[in-house]
Amino acid sequence: VIPYIDLLLPSEQRQALLSKLYEFRCACSACSNSSVSDQRRLTCETLGRCIEKAKSTKLRDALRDTQRLVDTLGAEFGPFNCLGDGACWLGYQIAMDLKDSKVAQNWAATTHRLRMTTLGNSHPETLIAKFAMQELELANKAT
Repeated sequence: VIPYIDLLLPSEQRQALLSKLYEFRCACSACSNSSVSDQRRLTCETLGRCIEKAKSTKLRDALRDTQRLVDTLGAEFGPFNCLGDGACWLGYQIAMDLKDSKVAQNWAATTHRLRMTTLGNSHPETLIAKFAMQELELANKAT
């Protein structure tokens, strides 16, 4: 998926931008079933703001909301989507801030799987996630 516009915009705004910029009218399922899609995308936006606020003081809340964000992105865009890997990497970072290496390892592994699918095996971001996953796997085996 190559997004030409902000994928989290409501369908009416996405359609207007696509029409203006590319003279294109989208007929995908998200644009055709806009009320459900728009609600999910609004939820993603809201969760993103909640996570940002909670990252400085309430890391467990931020981690919970990150899982909800990943679930909502999966429901909207499918399990292997270009937005989900960023949310998963955020989960990894929050788990590391919490010093929870087992949870961080799970987030790194999920990020790695998503990035292999969306970016490919040799992409630098895929390799970073793989390295983080492997390092945590070794650390968790040692404890």
